[in-house]
Amino acid sequence: MSGTVCSGNADCATDGEKCAAFQETGKTAQNLCIAEAYCGSVGRLNGITWFAPCWATPAEGETATAPAVADADKYWTDIAELIVELEVYPFKVGKVVDGPEEPNVWISPRFNYQDGWHIENADGKFVETDKPTDNRCFLDVQCPGTCCAYWPDSNNRRCLPSMEMNKNPVTVGPVTFSPLCFNLEAEGGEEVAPENAGDDIAKGALTEAAEAIGKFYETQLADAKTNAGYDDLTAEEKEAFDNAQTAVANKRKELFTELKASVGYDTEACNNDCKALFETELLAWGKTVYETCKTDEKSIACR
Repeated sequence: MSGTVCSGNADCATDGEKCAAFQETGKTAQNLCIAEAYCGSVGRLNGITWFAPCWATPAEGETATAPAVADADKYWTDIAELIVELEVYPFKVGKVVDGPEEPNVWISPRFNYQDGWHIENADGKFVETDKPTDNRCFLDVQCPGTCCAYWPDSNNRRCLPSMEMNKNPVTVGPVTFSPLCFNLEAEGGEEVAPENAGDDIAKGALTEAAEAIGKFYETQLADAKTNAGYDDLTAEEKEAFDNAQTAVANKRKELFTELKASVGYDTEACNNDCKALFETELLAWGKTVYETCKTDEKSIACR
């Protein structure tokens, strides 16, 4: 990203770049060349919200005009609510619910803002977090009077506020999408009651919980690579790093196997609800250990 000052896309000579209006709340917009994939980014800079829409390329003979000034504060709130549950809002310092917000955050606009976000760490580096799936329902029976719909895509599901929204454009902040009542679509427009809705819901919750654990440890590995400067390591150093991480993963797998055995995870006594609860508690424990070890690697929890 060149960051060249511009007054239209014609001023951005680097391939794949467009002119973006960097709109900070309460400030005059700055027009800079950025990667086209980042057009529409939302974030916070030193605690001030911003939005970066790109200029449209004018028709031949016409003059380029800057994007309309948007309400960056509203877009920040709208996009945050679109991509995460506010009860587990990830943009708080130390993830404290009633604490201050992280001052420097960039939310990627790719895939209707479902790509993930970057938060600046203590070293001044922006660390990426992949957006997890956000399934708040699985079946229409969980949504009295409406349906369980893709929101905004098949990796995220919510109960529609109104059936009139099904397959019709909905605008949330800077993004427009069409939610879909996937169960109705699969049955040709007529909902068929499942034989055992409770079992299906439990199975969906188990899948989501298991995926969340996988995503968490993938993010942990990515953070470890960033902190170790992995891309700049020699081949021998990378091999040593990879071996160490494999050993950690194997040790964790052994521990999880022991814990599952201790609660009878694979027995008939532990149904999908039981398994989902176990996976959820395991993830919560893993996050607690991770945060503890970042603060004090000599803690007993890290041994």
